[in-house]
Amino acid sequence: MASNILTDNFVNSNKTAPGRYADGDGLYLLVKPSGSKSWVLRMQSALVNNGKRMDYGLGSTKKISLQDVRALASQYRAWLAQGKSPKGEIEKLKKNPIPTFKEAATARHASLSKTLKNAKHATQWLTTLKRYAFPIIGDMKVSDIEIEHIEDVLRPIWFEKPETALKVKQRIGDVMDMAHLRRQRATELPVRKIGKLLGSQTKARQHKYREHFPSLFYEDMPQLLSRLNSAEETIGRLGLMFQILTAVRTGELRFARWSEINGDVWTIPGLRMKEGLEHKVYLSTAALDVLDRVKAFQIRSLDDLIFVGLKNGPISNGTLSKVLRLGSAGLRVKFGPVATVHGNRGTFRTWVQEQCPDVKEAVAELALSHKQSNAVIAAYNHAEFEDWRRDLMERWGTFVMQSTDNVRSIAV
Repeated sequence: MASNILTDNFVNSNKTAPGRYADGDGLYLLVKPSGSKSWVLRMQSALVNNGKRMDYGLGSTKKISLQDVRALASQYRAWLAQGKSPKGEIEKLKKNPIPTFKEAATARHASLSKTLKNAKHATQWLTTLKRYAFPIIGDMKVSDIEIEHIEDVLRPIWFEKPETALKVKQRIGDVMDMAHLRRQRATELPVRKIGKLLGSQTKARQHKYREHFPSLFYEDMPQLLSRLNSAEETIGRLGLMFQILTAVRTGELRFARWSEINGDVWTIPGLRMKEGLEHKVYLSTAALDVLDRVKAFQIRSLDDLIFVGLKNGPISNGTLSKVLRLGSAGLRVKFGPVATVHGNRGTFRTWVQEQCPDVKEAVAELALSHKQSNAVIAAYNHAEFEDWRRDLMERWGTFVMQSTDNVRSIAV
C-alpha cells in the first residue's frame, strides 16, 4: 500500500474540498464542510478492542504538521502491534512525560552513580555524553531519536577517537535501552549494530597504537631548555618551557588560567582534560620560576589566561611549534624529522622509564593524566601519589634545567 501520499501544500491549501484524503497506512486528512481539518488514523488489531476497527483522532492540522503526524501515527501502529491501546499509552505519557536525551542521560547517570565504585568513572560517564552527544541530540525527545541521529554523534569521532567513540556508543545505548524499558519510546534502538553503518574501526585502532609523535631524545632536552633560557624572553618561549616542565597536553597549557594555580598545584578542570576528569599538576621549582617570569610581563587577559597570545587570546599552537622547531635545530629527533610539542610528553615518559627505575609506572602515568586500567593502580589513585608525583616533577625540572656546556647560541 502506498504511503506518504499527501503534501504540505495540499494539507495547507484553502481550496481543499470537504472529504477524507488518504496519506497511506490508515492515516487520513479529514476536511469538514466548515473548512476545519484534522488527522484520523484508522487501525485494526486482533490484540486490541477485540479486533474491532478503530478511528483515532490525532489532532488538528493547526496543531500538528504532516511530518509530525506521520511520526505519531507510526507510534500508534507500534503500540497496536505490541497489543497496547494507544489511548491507554497516551494517558501514561501524560502522567510520565517523555524526557529529552539530556534529561534521560542525567537521570541514568544519577542512578548509576549509586552503584559505580569508582567516582571518577561515574563522572566521566556523563562528561563524554555532555561533550559529544548533548550538542547533537541533547534536546531531542528520546522517542524521536533514530539511528541516523546516533550516527551523526559518532561519525566525527568513530575513526579519529575509536576508544572514545565506543564508550559514547555504549552509554547512548544504555540511556536508550532504559527509555524503552520505561515505555518512553515504542521500539528499541539498535545502537549496538551501528558499527555496520560507520565501518570497522580495526585499522584506526591499530594505527592509534602504532602512532608516535616526533620527539626529542631526552638526553638533548637540557640543551633545548638552555637555548630557550639564553634567548630573548617571550611568552612563546616561556609557554614552551612550562609545557615541557609540566608534561601537559598543548590544549591544557594554552588555556591555563591564573585562578587554577594554588601554591605549587595547578588544577585543570575536567572539561579541558582528554578523559573529562579534573587533573592536578604538581609544579616544580623550575615551573614556578617560569610563572614568575610570565608575571613580569604584566599581561592580563579578560579570560585570566596565563599565556596570552595575539588579540588577547590564548597562545597559539603555531607559536609553540615554531619556538620548538627553531630551538631544537640540530638536536636529535625520533619518529620524525621535526619534534612536536605533544612529543615532549613522550620524552618525559621515556626519561622516567630509563632514568628513574625507582618511580612506579602508575606515578608516571598519572603525571601524564593517562587513564589507569589496572585495578590495583586505580585503588592507589585515592592518594594520587602526591608526594611521589611532587618528587618526580622536581627531579624532571632539575634534569631539564641543568647547565649544559657548549650550548650553541641560536635564534629561537
